[in-house]
Amino acid sequence: MAIRWFKRRWRHSPSRCTGWRPALRSTSFAYIASRQFDRRVYGTVYAVALSAFSLTASVGPLLAAVYFDLSGGYNLFLLTAAFLVILATVLISLVPTQNACES
Repeated sequence: MAIRWFKRRWRHSPSRCTGWRPALRSTSFAYIASRQFDRRVYGTVYAVALSAFSLTASVGPLLAAVYFDLSGGYNLFLLTAAFLVILATVLISLVPTQNACES
């Protein structure tokens, strides 16, 4: 009984609405860009980051589908995606902050 209730609640959960995801993505980009870069280049950094995210968000599913058709599974594709996420995390951590640039 409890499992059916949970499944029914999860299906209609607000966190699964598609409207939340783009809003959280755009605000997180704006926050990171404003904290990591100077105000003079904020617009450029934000535009490049948002463009890169939009490009990869549109091409990624296509590449996953092509890879699935060729190999019959997603294993290597998911491992590559995990590696790229870790690489992006490392690269973002290497970006100097505003305070480090000013001193």
